[in-house]
Amino acid sequence: MIKASIKNFFKSLGFYFIPLGVMAFCLMICLSITIPHMIGVVKGAYQSISTSIGQTSFDWNAIQSALIAKFMEYASDIGKAMALISSPEGIVNLLKEIAMETFGLESLTNEIVATLENAVIEVMSDLVAIFASLVIGLFLGFIFLKIIIRRYLANTNMFKAFLISIVDALVFTGVMILLSYLKVNNEVWMWVTIALVVLGVLLISQFEAYLFYGVGKVKFLKVVNIKNTITLLIGDLIDIIFGIGVSVAIYLTMNPITAILVIIPFAMLIVCILGINAETYTSQLVFENKIDKRIDKEIEKRSIEQ
Repeated sequence: MIKASIKNFFKSLGFYFIPLGVMAFCLMICLSITIPHMIGVVKGAYQSISTSIGQTSFDWNAIQSALIAKFMEYASDIGKAMALISSPEGIVNLLKEIAMETFGLESLTNEIVATLENAVIEVMSDLVAIFASLVIGLFLGFIFLKIIIRRYLANTNMFKAFLISIVDALVFTGVMILLSYLKVNNEVWMWVTIALVVLGVLLISQFEAYLFYGVGKVKFLKVVNIKNTITLLIGDLIDIIFGIGVSVAIYLTMNPITAILVIIPFAMLIVCILGINAETYTSQLVFENKIDKRIDKEIEKRSIEQ
């Protein structure tokens, strides 16, 4: 099973672009709507502030340079960027700061502040829509990825792949509920509990694999046993180590925000691989069993003819 896990990792790398493509597709649809709206909001705020200030001239290049400088500052610090995005007041204060630095204004009128706040609220709603499109894209990408990987690696038909995905979702939800109710204060017992949960999940994945692939085709204990559980655990750990290594390499070579957007689909791919390892092993056992039966029948047929 260790060998199968490693094979699954490298065979599945080409499917990385499925969740990334779905996410990008959903994002582009959303951006095609939100960007024109945000541009309109910014232009409206610009005209309103220009009217309020009167004769004060605007240096758009200076504004653009200030905004780019601030963007680069926040892009290098994800925590700071998330804190800013989640706080409309913080964005308004940042715009005030940029205005003060750019225009040299000693104070902003209440009318200008109200204009900025209204613009920020509308832009924030667009940003929420963009974030929602990313979440929807990742969710749909994960579903398509899991179905296609099951179809490719375990020769699963679409209905069976969908059914297994439902069972997986129920098992995952049950495990999360169990962990949320378990309150382990002792550190030793906490790790024992985690180990038992991991063991339970591995056994369940083997049982699922037998249920959907091996019933009536291979013996139950040939799929669900301690040896397979241990080798499945080792294989999953190897896949996780590979995944962490690739993720760290991506993070070190890219801008943090871009790196996260690239790593998330890759993490989804790793999760799908971990969920399919027991199934591909069982599917391979079934295939080998069919071959053995055909060989036995052929040998028996030839012996009868002789």
